[in-house]
Amino acid sequence: MYPHVLNNSILHYFEDRGILITDVGNYVLNDVEIYMIEKFSGNKSINEITSEIAIELETDDKFKIENIMMDFIKSKSNFIFLSELPKSTYFKKTGLKDAKVPMGVVLSLTDKCNLNCIHCFKKCSNKNDDFIPYNELIDTLSFLKDKTTNIQLTGGEPMLHNKFFDILKHCIDNFDTSITTNGTLINSENVNNYKGVNTVQISMYSYEENKHDLVTTVSGSFRKTINAINELSKIKIPSTVSTIITKQNINNIENMIEFTYKIGASSIRFGNLTSSGRAASLSSLVISQEDIKNVEYILDDLSEKYRNKIRVLTWREDENKKGIDFKHKSLECGAGLLNWCISEAGIIKPCEFLDDDVCPIGNIKENKVEELVKNYNLDKMTEGLIRFEKKLNKENTSIKNMCQQIKNYYLQYCISE
Repeated sequence: MYPHVLNNSILHYFEDRGILITDVGNYVLNDVEIYMIEKFSGNKSINEITSEIAIELETDDKFKIENIMMDFIKSKSNFIFLSELPKSTYFKKTGLKDAKVPMGVVLSLTDKCNLNCIHCFKKCSNKNDDFIPYNELIDTLSFLKDKTTNIQLTGGEPMLHNKFFDILKHCIDNFDTSITTNGTLINSENVNNYKGVNTVQISMYSYEENKHDLVTTVSGSFRKTINAINELSKIKIPSTVSTIITKQNINNIENMIEFTYKIGASSIRFGNLTSSGRAASLSSLVISQEDIKNVEYILDDLSEKYRNKIRVLTWREDENKKGIDFKHKSLECGAGLLNWCISEAGIIKPCEFLDDDVCPIGNIKENKVEELVKNYNLDKMTEGLIRFEKKLNKENTSIKNMCQQIKNYYLQYCISE
């Protein structure tokens, strides 16, 4: 019998553990399980692997080795299989043993933006002028090549970075790359630069022009956004419309999906309003916990209804990506460990919703990432969030109005401080 792992899986090394990312879920493995699964290429039989391990461990007890291996295979039958004949399968290996290399990185290239959205948690505008340092960024990305899987380019408006297309090409060549943009700067002359991206996520706040432009506060932004989606669709570059559900539009979800499908988008993602930055004054628009539960069911139904037209991302899909348990005291989603954000100032931090000083992991202008991944920790997260909460309180909002993972961490670790 020949053991093999579900095809196209990824084994991400993380400290003394590993995460196997598969089409059927993500699984944390200990060092013994990693040692075994590395040998499950589909080309070696159980007997061959047993003999190989016995030599490596300098033991004659092959019976015990085979029993341990078979128990492991049976316990993971949803992603480890046994074939009677050799069956070559491919699974990619990323990360770095004995280090904390993230699987995904969000790059906030700048806090400058040509729009002035009323809900922007970073208060981005044309008046801002911070840009992620290009040379240090490329050095960082060069180290992360073949270790980190996903890169997301965002801002502000990322296209305003003077080296945007250079950064974009570097990312497309070396990572699974996505972009978050308002789309207003995408046109027929530059759209070909996006070939090779996983998706271009474009912010759109209504299917009605006047309502969208009221959010962005820039007249004509709706038409430019629609044009971007059209241009991407013409050359078959996937686009995802990103929108926000509020008290004002909660009854128009299907209308938004229908409109998004008709203009050529590949998928649509609905988010919740984050009550910080400019959105701190918009608390009356935030939907309730009861509304959130209702929206979950609505999106489930509409995802099925429109599955042959457009992909509707559900909130349950996002939930399924959470819950990777580590020995570290960290956010449930893995932010700061499995995922990083690098801000326009070069600060590496757990999450883009957190200020740069809440829990800085390092600064790409000052620290070599190859050293950081071996030494950093999240010990200052608790005191940083307590400071952050005091700042938000002055703006008449709270961490408890932010994403569920940040809220859960605060309630669990910070309330008693």
